[in-house]
Amino acid sequence: MARRSRSKKKNSNQAPMLIIGIAVVVALVAAGFFMSKSSSKEFSTLQEIPIVDYRDNANSLSGNQYRLEGKVISKQRWTADRGQVVAVQVDQSNGDSGALSVVIPPELGEINIERGLQYSMHIEIVSTGIARAVAVKAK
Repeated sequence: MARRSRSKKKNSNQAPMLIIGIAVVVALVAAGFFMSKSSSKEFSTLQEIPIVDYRDNANSLSGNQYRLEGKVISKQRWTADRGQVVAVQVDQSNGDSGALSVVIPPELGEINIERGLQYSMHIEIVSTGIARAVAVKAK
């Protein structure tokens, strides 16, 4: 018995599927790019700390939470139950600058803070006017 040859079907819907696939990949890459750009500033929902107001009267800011971005210029080790204090050099976009001491509580002890590196911090000003870190991220 002779075999019948099957005629090969031409898939006319292959080209549109390829175009749709490429469009989806391009859309995902573009979305990833824009998401990475928008999240480049850590703690962007927080207001930047007003350095001048903090220097003039830190107690007036107590109870508030802010974003702090700067370079650690010195650090002082405390005991494991107290954490550590770091001095951060802040240069803000409005031209204000200065050094600010921040208490890094022991709950954040797993973060390795190095002098000379840039960090973003979510800080709160406690009732005594001292800046206390809530979260810290390396830049």
